[in-house]
Amino acid sequence: MLIGCAGLSSKEQQGPVQKYYLDNGLEVILWANSNSHSNDEVELDLVIHTGSLQETDDQLGYAHLVEHMLFEQVAEDGSHPVKDVLTSLDLKLGQHANAYTTYDHTNYYLKVIGAEQQRLHSALKLLSSFAFKSEFVEAEVAQEIGVVREEWRLREPEAHRAQYKLRQLDLAGSRYYERPPIGTLASIQAAQATSLNTFYKDHYRPANASLIISGDFNLEKMRQRVELEFSQWPSKDLGRAQQYPAPALDNTSTHMLTDPLQDNYWLALMREESEATVNNAVNWLDTMKHDAVLEILWQRLEKRRFKASGGVRSFSAGMDHPYGNMMRYYVSLEASLDSLPEAVRLLAQERHRIATFGVSKIELDAWRDAMLINEQPQQDSAWHLAEIAVDHVVYGTWLRGQQEYLATLEAQLPLLTSADINTAAADMFASDLKVELVAPNTQTLPSPADLSQWLFEESVDDGFAVQLLSLQTWPVNAALGQIIQQQTLANGVTVFELSNGITVQHRYSASAPGKVYMHLVGQGGLNQLLGRDAINARLSLQTMTASGLGALDGPALSQWLEQRGIVLQPYYTYFTREMQLASPSEDVDLSLRLMHYALTQGRVSNSVLDYYKQQNLDVIVEMQGSVLDPYHRDIEAVFSGTDPSLRRLTVDEINVTQASQMLALYNRHYKGAQNYVLSIVGDIQAHELEQTLAANVASLPLTANPPAGFRSAPVLREPLQISGQGSNEKSTQVVLLYQIPKSVVAQ
Repeated sequence: MLIGCAGLSSKEQQGPVQKYYLDNGLEVILWANSNSHSNDEVELDLVIHTGSLQETDDQLGYAHLVEHMLFEQVAEDGSHPVKDVLTSLDLKLGQHANAYTTYDHTNYYLKVIGAEQQRLHSALKLLSSFAFKSEFVEAEVAQEIGVVREEWRLREPEAHRAQYKLRQLDLAGSRYYERPPIGTLASIQAAQATSLNTFYKDHYRPANASLIISGDFNLEKMRQRVELEFSQWPSKDLGRAQQYPAPALDNTSTHMLTDPLQDNYWLALMREESEATVNNAVNWLDTMKHDAVLEILWQRLEKRRFKASGGVRSFSAGMDHPYGNMMRYYVSLEASLDSLPEAVRLLAQERHRIATFGVSKIELDAWRDAMLINEQPQQDSAWHLAEIAVDHVVYGTWLRGQQEYLATLEAQLPLLTSADINTAAADMFASDLKVELVAPNTQTLPSPADLSQWLFEESVDDGFAVQLLSLQTWPVNAALGQIIQQQTLANGVTVFELSNGITVQHRYSASAPGKVYMHLVGQGGLNQLLGRDAINARLSLQTMTASGLGALDGPALSQWLEQRGIVLQPYYTYFTREMQLASPSEDVDLSLRLMHYALTQGRVSNSVLDYYKQQNLDVIVEMQGSVLDPYHRDIEAVFSGTDPSLRRLTVDEINVTQASQMLALYNRHYKGAQNYVLSIVGDIQAHELEQTLAANVASLPLTANPPAGFRSAPVLREPLQISGQGSNEKSTQVVLLYQIPKSVVAQ
C-alpha cells in the first residue's frame, strides 16, 4: 500500500475497501476482492456526478448525448479508437462495456474478464480518455444526433402508456419533470460540437467524478496506475455539480388510468418517505424492519390468493428508491375485471391486519431464518461490489462487502422484536397512502366511490393460520435402496448407478460455496402425450406444486422453501420431464427427501385446480381480445399445428380438466423412478452423498411402464413470411427465425 505515493490526499479510508482522493479532487475507490465469484474479473466505473438535472434549459439531453459521443469517437485517420481498444480487450459493447445517464449522474463501466495487468492498464487508460482527453467534431456530432434521435423516437411511444403518465404525475412541479435524461427532440437536433465540448469540459472535472475499481487486482499496482492515468486531469476547484431535491412526497393522491397494452387491472398502494441515508450498520436496521413487514405481508397475501378466484392473478410487495433520497413502499396486485373487487378487498384487509395487529413471533423468526440461510453462502462478485460502490458515491449509502453485511445480519437480526416490526408496520400502512390503478383501455374504470369502499373494508378472514414451517422434516419411510455401481470418470464426474435404475452424476464445484444445484431429467415429455394427456400435463405440475406436499398446503410449502433457501421446481418440456432443485450444502439430504415426496405423493387440490383453470381461461379471453390475435394464430398454425402439447388450448378443453385425470397422468408419467437421471453439482463431496442417495433416491419405486416412443417437434418445411398489423405501438418489430438441422450445428 503506497501511503506516501505522490499526488495522494491524506483524506483516505483504509481497510478491505480503500477510498481516497487524488490531489486534483478525484474520488477513488479500490475494492480488491478475489473469490470464486470474482476470480480473474475486474469492473472499472467512471461516475460523473452530472445527469439531466444539471443541464441548463439550452442543454436538454446533453449529458446523454455526450455519453454516446465518447463511445463513438473517430480519429483523423478514420479509425475508431474506443472500439479498437474494446476489440483488443475482447469486450463487447453493451455486454462488457457500456454507459447510462440518469437524472443525477452518468456512469461508464468496463467489465474485464481476464484481469492481467496490461489489460487492466488499457481499460484504465480508456476511462481516462473518457474523463478528460476527448473532443467532439461536427461530423461525429451530426451522426450521433441521428442515433439518439432514433432512440428518442423509440421511447416516444411510451407517452401513451399509463406508466409514463403516472411517472409524469409523480414528477409534476419538480426539476425532474422538466429534464428527462433523454432530453427533448428540439434540443438534441440543435446540438453542435462547440456546445457539447463546452458541456463536457464544464462537467467532466475530477472533483465532479468518482473512479471505482473492484475485483481481482493487485492493490498496490492499481494505485500506482490510477495515479499515472488520472493525476494529470486538470482541476478547476469547482467541487461537485449542484444537486437537486427529489420530487415532493405524495401519500394522498388517487390516480386511475387506462392503458392500450394492459391485459389486466393493476393496482398499487404506496407510501413515500424522505429516507435518511443508510450509511452504516445501525441505520441499516430500520430498512430491515420495513423489509420484514413487506415480506410477511406478501406471504399472507399469497396464502389467501389460492383461496380466491383465478382472476386474482398476483400480489407483490417491496420498496424502491425512485428518485434521490425518496423511499417508496408498495403493495400491488394484478387481477381480471371480474375479480378486481375481491383482489382489492384482500389487499386492503391484509394491509389493515398488519398495520393494526402486527406480526407474530413465529413469522418474525421465520423471516430471520430465511434471511440468514439465503445470505450465508453468498459471495461478492466484482460486478456486485461495483454496484454498491456506485450507490455509495452517488447517494452516500453503506459501503460494505458481503462479510461485513453477514456479520451485521448475525449480530443485529436477533435484536429485532415483534414490537419493532409492528411499529414499523403501523408507520408504513396505518396512515394515508397513494393509490394507483391501471385498467385495459377496453374496460371501464371503477368509480372512485367503489374503489374507496373496497379499500377501506376492514373485515379480515381470520382463517389465516401461521404454520410451524421450520418443524417440517419430510421423513422417508420407503425401504432403503442401493448403489449398485460407482465410478469416477477422468473428467472428475462421479457416476452412481442405483438399484431402481436411476443414474446420478455428481461433480464437486466450489464456484458457489455452501450451495448445491440438482437437476432431474427424464427422457420423454409432452412429445409422448396425446390429446387429453397432453392438456393435463400442461396444467398439472403447476397445479400440483401449488397444492402442496406432506403436511403443507401450497402457500405454506412455498414459504417453507423460501425460508430454507431451497428450490423445487418440477416442469415439462416438449422432450423431457424435469425438476430443478437447489439448496444449501447442509440441506442436500432434506432436499432429496423433498424430491422423494414430489415423486411419490403428488396431489391435486380442487380449489387450486379451479384457480388455475380460471387463470388460463382469462388468458385465453385476453389473447382473443388482442389486436394481434390473428397474427399470433398464424404463427401457431405453423409452429404448433394441431398438437395440443404446443397450440393454444380452448375454453372447453380447460373447463373439462379434472383432478383425477391429472393424478392418473402423474402416476403413469412422472411418479417414481421412471427413466430419470439426476445431476448434482456444487459444494458437496461424492462420499457425502452416498447415504442420502440410497435412502431418498434409490428408494423411489420402479415405474411399471417407463415412457417409450417419441414424436418430433413440428418443423418448418419451406421459407415463410408471417405479418400482422395494429399493435397499438408506433414501432415495427421484425423477427427472423432460422431452423438449422442438428447435423449442421454439430459441424
